[in-house]
Amino acid sequence: MKKSFVGTKKYIEDILDQEIIVEFYEIRPSTKNDGTNCLYLQIKLQGNSHVIFSSSSYLMDTLRINDQIVFPFKTHIAKINRHYEFK
Repeated sequence: MKKSFVGTKKYIEDILDQEIIVEFYEIRPSTKNDGTNCLYLQIKLQGNSHVIFSSSSYLMDTLRINDQIVFPFKTHIAKINRHYEFK
């Protein structure tokens, strides 16, 4: 069953270092940059639903390769040098 993304769009910079709940995600081909992917994250921030779009390969790789992740999960997104990571 495909889930629908709901809530307002948030930029990753707006939620850095704040506790979020990641409810689910999808990785889709980017509509802006051919040959790249885009991460769609359904999150809750302070009880409100939001969607984040990101081309961060670090975030996508973490979600793709970690089969131990149980959704939903609490995390923070941090900017480390020039990329984003879950903390």
